[in-house]
Amino acid sequence: MTRKKDRAKVLKMAMVGAVALTPVLAVDVEASAAAPTNLTEGEKKAIKDFITEFNKLDTTKKHLIRIVMQELGKDPSKSLEESYANPNSPNYIGLEYKNLLTFKLLSDVTEPNLQSKYSEFKEAVASKKEDVTSEELVTYFTSVVNALTKAVNDLTTSQYSDLLGSGLYNDLFQVYLGSNVPDSLKPVIKVPDTSIINGIQTAFNTYLNPPSSGGGPITPPPVDEEPGEEPGDGEPGGEEPGDKETSVETDTDAIESNPEAVIDAITKAPSLDKLTITTPENATNISIPLPVLTAVENKNANAVIAVNFGDTSYELPVTSIDVGAVAKELGVEAAELKLNITAEKVDNPLDGNANYKTLSDAVNFEVALVAPNGKSVQISVFPMPVKRTVTATNPVNPQTTVGVTVDANGNVTAVPTYVGADNKTADLYRSGNSVYTLIENSKTFIDVDNGVSFAEEYIEKLASRMVVNGKTETNFQPTATITRGEFAAILSRGLGIVPADKDAKKFKDVSTSQAVNKNGEIAAVVEAGIVAGYEDGTFRPNQKITRDQAAIMISRAIDYVGKEKVTFDAEKKSTAFKDYKSIGPASRDHVERVYQAGFLDGYTDNTFRPSADADRAQMSKILYNFLASVKYIN
Repeated sequence: MTRKKDRAKVLKMAMVGAVALTPVLAVDVEASAAAPTNLTEGEKKAIKDFITEFNKLDTTKKHLIRIVMQELGKDPSKSLEESYANPNSPNYIGLEYKNLLTFKLLSDVTEPNLQSKYSEFKEAVASKKEDVTSEELVTYFTSVVNALTKAVNDLTTSQYSDLLGSGLYNDLFQVYLGSNVPDSLKPVIKVPDTSIINGIQTAFNTYLNPPSSGGGPITPPPVDEEPGEEPGDGEPGGEEPGDKETSVETDTDAIESNPEAVIDAITKAPSLDKLTITTPENATNISIPLPVLTAVENKNANAVIAVNFGDTSYELPVTSIDVGAVAKELGVEAAELKLNITAEKVDNPLDGNANYKTLSDAVNFEVALVAPNGKSVQISVFPMPVKRTVTATNPVNPQTTVGVTVDANGNVTAVPTYVGADNKTADLYRSGNSVYTLIENSKTFIDVDNGVSFAEEYIEKLASRMVVNGKTETNFQPTATITRGEFAAILSRGLGIVPADKDAKKFKDVSTSQAVNKNGEIAAVVEAGIVAGYEDGTFRPNQKITRDQAAIMISRAIDYVGKEKVTFDAEKKSTAFKDYKSIGPASRDHVERVYQAGFLDGYTDNTFRPSADADRAQMSKILYNFLASVKYIN
């Protein structure tokens, strides 16, 4: 075999291994975080060795690794078996898999970050596949990263245009069969089809040879070039963003008539968090060619497409749509699709309803992928929060203003709402599209009002935002314990999580006839990876929730909204609690994380009491502090 085919074969092996273990390489956690407690010494050594070899690669080769991860994460069903890629399956790990397959910045690839991500991945796999041992996982990880770094390091510039060589897929399949995949992992992973391979080559070609600009009204972020810097010496997409968001700004005309210029500006930008598109006055729709979306995702998979429609805006995360699956459904190539985003003011369905005081116009938000023949697929539910901004008619009170959706049957559902400093614009977060409007709502209870409960402020704010409900219309019962079902429902409403199918039968003891699950709240938080059911197919919604269980759910909720939105105090250690040893090993990292975030404290006697039942007042304080910190509530 030629040297070229040798290198190609090693790269093929690396990509197959990456199918199972690339979440280990996706990093965006705090570099100062302590090493996770669930890692073995072998796992720590494997991660350290990979970092050493990764840092020897040049920028282009590091970006090649980034692209491999990115392409694998676009469609989990191509590299995970059906049972683990299907959102309706109790073994579903597609959301965690997709979210973790991302390099935000090359500078994020550090040993502490990799340890944290590996730890989270290991925990996710263990929760669905208990027979996967630490030894099996680290052995496979070591073989994968060794193959990956060797393959990329051996590549020459002349091979970039034919990265994978001829006969790639057949060789890849053979390497997979003969590699060190443990039996326990084989039911989870599978070899991706050739479309993945083609996608890697296409994305890498785009990175190496960005389209030439044709001009147009496009404003990239400023670039400070070092004197004497040679072209290609920098790290596109790899600079630290600091506290300032970086955005490429353009308009509808450039997007629709000169997308090549927009792609060029995106590619040349030193970093990118947002592509901002301004539409003409009174416009309600924009059509974005998919290559523009791909360029943004190649630059930063955590970036968003932000469209301004006058006093309304919509921000769509670029990884929130499974483009590959839609293209397959429509029978076209992904690059042929267009992304249509609509924000249209409609008759307010709550006008004239004596139960609601409306504060804004009603806006119908829609997202669709459209094929050249006009056929389209509407995207109404997303795997992550989507932000839209609605403007009130007059200044409002942030404490009593709540965004709501109204469905075709007139059902009203509250949405996480954060009112801006102008007291007019409101950011609404929800993982689904619908008709949105603002209403005024104020609520208290006789058993918490006027200082009756220490949590009065938190309960009233959450109740006014329709996140928590009373046990009756007038009583909250703050000292009553809270159940798994109740806390799941509160988290679902507080985070604006929408289930893919609220009527899907995921657990034999859960149905939409239950008050805590009438909108599929339990299915929503399960799909989001915040909580799981039991092996016997039950959820046990009426089971009381303990403090350490609540900490686990809040910790996973932090991942759902984005840990970069939360400030952690690394000086705070859960080992300081006198009863630290009574905190279970599976809970310790979560307890410390939520403690460092300031959402959950210990008692005055310096104990944590992990097994104590959580009451409704405590959970209201914890949840309010969490939502306020990520600006999901004022």
